Amino acid sequence: MQSATAAPEIEQGVAPAGLLSPAEEARLAEFTVVKRRRDWLLGRWTAKDLVRTVLAEQYGSRIPAA
Repeated sequence: MQSATAAPEIEQGVAPAGLLSPAEEARLAEFTVVKRRRDWLLGRWTAKDLVRTVLAEQYGSRIPAA
């Protein structure tokens, strides 16, 4: 799992620029509790990082991190 220390804005429940799609931004806006926003963001960030890693290992594709 990713750490919020690598992206300090996540600690406040704010998505780093370019991390989320418009639909994901809308979903994030539905969470009113900072801890819930932070947990959800860390999950999205971790999932996207895992996909980047698998694509790089399996296909040699390099997708820049958000």
